[in-house]
Amino acid sequence: MAEDRMEDKKIEGLKEYLRNEPNVILGFLFGSQTKDSVMDESDFDLALYLKDERREDEIYSNLIEILGGNIDLFLLNEAPASLSSN
Repeated sequence: MAEDRMEDKKIEGLKEYLRNEPNVILGFLFGSQTKDSVMDESDFDLALYLKDERREDEIYSNLIEILGGNIDLFLLNEAPASLSSN
């Protein structure tokens, strides 16, 4: 139960960061963190579209501070064009 509250705090921190980070145009949280199947080893799966993708390392470091070290970050800027037609 306490772990659920900790995860909720992390997600609230993530929302706040994404709302206030001007370089993030769009962000999605997906995977087990969005379902009731979160386990101790569950990571945070994030897809972001950045205004300036050269700042990816800075954004990633900030996300680690907020969420901890278990993050899979996908940049939508680098997604293949074929993804948009699926």
